[in-house]
Amino acid sequence: MKKTTCYYLAIAMILLFLFVGCGKTDEEKIIGTWEVIKVDGEETEVDNSMTFSEDGSVILIIGSDTEQAQYEIADGKIIFNIGQLNVYTYTSDYKLEKNILTIYDFNGADFELKKK
Repeated sequence: MKKTTCYYLAIAMILLFLFVGCGKTDEEKIIGTWEVIKVDGEETEVDNSMTFSEDGSVILIIGSDTEQAQYEIADGKIIFNIGQLNVYTYTSDYKLEKNILTIYDFNGADFELKKK
């Protein structure tokens, strides 16, 4: 009886550790609207944002301009394909910590975004 109880307790502990270790991936965390708060370390007063969707699309709002693009996260980088024929491709390093997303060297600038 004692052996059976220990066996079930051991299985429960293993399952607990497996589920606790499962967190959201960056692909899941990035979904939503992000407001640009800094460009190259300087606060920005222009209304800029990026809205990432589960289907790999992203809407970039830069002042009064809106651009639709595609994105993917691979090998620790975020890849943007912009234009109807994916005319422009930008591959950038990024850091995602809680509600702050930093995209490095995106079209020549570093962007810091805060999740809305």
